[in-house]
Amino acid sequence: MLGVQAQKPPPGQWTTPPFDPRFPNQNQTRNCYQNFLDYHRCVKTMNRRGKSTQPCAALE
Repeated sequence: MLGVQAQKPPPGQWTTPPFDPRFPNQNQTRNCYQNFLDYHRCVKTMNRRGKSTQPCAALE
C-alpha cells in the first residue's frame, strides 16, 4: 500500500476532480462561474441601456 505522501500530487499541481454523474451537485465551479458572468453581463447591459438592474437580481 502506498504511503500518504506518495498519493499526494507535487505542490502547486492540485486539480479539481473530473465530473462524476453519480454526484451532480459536488463540483459546481463551472456553473457558479457562468452565473457570475451572466449576472455581470446583465448589469452592464442594463446600465448601458439606462434601465433598472432589478431583473438582474434574479440571476444572483
